Amino acid sequence: MIRLNNLSKSYGKHKALDQLNIELPAGKVIGLLGPNGAGKSTLLKILAGMCVCYEGQALIANQNIGVETKQYVAYLPEYSYMPPHASAQEMLGFFSDFFSDFEPQRALSLLERFHIPLKTPFKRLSKGTQEKFQLLLILARKAQLFLFDEPLSGVDPLARAQILELILEQCAQASILLSTHLVHDVRAHLDIALFLKAGRFVACHQLKDQADLNLESLYKECMQ
Repeated sequence: MIRLNNLSKSYGKHKALDQLNIELPAGKVIGLLGPNGAGKSTLLKILAGMCVCYEGQALIANQNIGVETKQYVAYLPEYSYMPPHASAQEMLGFFSDFFSDFEPQRALSLLERFHIPLKTPFKRLSKGTQEKFQLLLILARKAQLFLFDEPLSGVDPLARAQILELILEQCAQASILLSTHLVHDVRAHLDIALFLKAGRFVACHQLKDQADLNLESLYKECMQ
């Protein structure tokens, strides 16, 4: 599903990504694990087509990233993308117009399930409700690849479990690349753990083949 060939990205003198090479299969739940500043968000932005100035090559389904790949890649950024005055009802119309794979009825069902009001402006919702609202809109797309940037950050452990279960439920037929530094929360759900440190991959493990692997200990070892 994803192939990187000598992928590098710099911001001035700072190298956010440094010669990344990897091939990741389709249909897997992949954890992109690393501390803040490791380059996780930069990599996801490139895959989502939000960052177009880089060196090397990034392919999704054997296609260069661009207009075509955006049609089947769904991306949830770490920070809010929602206009403060927009309501859920307005955003349903926007997503329907913008994404051909967006399923309005599915979105409505999810919004109702999590008791999110349709007409309340985004800025008047609680922080937890805002985060769920943004996630639900992304999950209502019938994408082939879902990119989640720190979807568990800033929420309590109970909400983390709920969010993870919802992602796995709604994206069961797709590929998932999820960035996080909360290793303990995601260990049981990952097929592959990909460790990123200072812009470089330092380890990659197939977790289904290593059920006894202590991911937290490995994370600490890799990040030293």
